[in-house]
Amino acid sequence: MPSAPQTSYTDRPPVAVAGHVAENDPNNKFISRTAEAALGFGRFVTKGTLDRQAAVIDAAGDVTKGLLLGVTVFEAMRMAKTPPYAIGDMVRILRRGLIWVEAAAAVTAGQPGYVVHTGADAGLIRGTADASATILDGLTIQSDGADGDLVLVEVYLP
Repeated sequence: MPSAPQTSYTDRPPVAVAGHVAENDPNNKFISRTAEAALGFGRFVTKGTLDRQAAVIDAAGDVTKGLLLGVTVFEAMRMAKTPPYAIGDMVRILRRGLIWVEAAAAVTAGQPGYVVHTGADAGLIRGTADASATILDGLTIQSDGADGDLVLVEVYLP
């Protein structure tokens, strides 16, 4: 049975989606880990309980003690899934490169980035410190944005 024809379209598609790698640079660095918990696109993740697992950030130490793995990468084949990465799925993670992420609060290009480590915004970024966010060496914000906006960040983790 033929499918219905497309009857609408947008002439201004979004620039990117959370977790979209901005440049296909040969210096980008990716790793893969198994999801210990449900994970979304474009969020910083930490080492899981077992070797080679990725987990949701839930403490400041996940950001500052070398446990941070990087940012979960968007994969088109997972768009319709909720959550995109289920427990046991292989997760592609960016450790070095430019990637689009959601801001949990206003950010300004050029400033250092802070990773939120508590609550529903865990794994997102913000431009200022507070009790729920810790500065990450190796994270630079590349575009301005308000709370909830997609912003471009440069990640450089060892």
